[in-house]
Amino acid sequence: MKKEFNFSYKEEKFFLENIEVNGKEPMSIDAKKLEFDTRLYYELLFEDVSEEIEITIKNIITDSEIEDVEIKKASKYIYSTIDNLTKELCDKINIECFSSEKEE
Repeated sequence: MKKEFNFSYKEEKFFLENIEVNGKEPMSIDAKKLEFDTRLYYELLFEDVSEEIEITIKNIITDSEIEDVEIKKASKYIYSTIDNLTKELCDKINIECFSSEKEE
């Protein structure tokens, strides 16, 4: 199972949005607080996982999109944190939930 998400910025919020599913509400992260709802994160990315998972998150924020230097730094930090966390969770889910299926 492959999923693709975009990481974007608009009106002082970062968004994580599934580009393949229309109508599903994107997860937003306030650019000043830099906190996100982990429940929404798990639901958005992992709720329907029923087989080995691979998730790609594409950072579509351009340097010219954000003028505030601190928010620009934060965007890179938040993106890398979410991307790394997602990769680690996919690996863990694949090993713990689906590795025995591969061996059969």
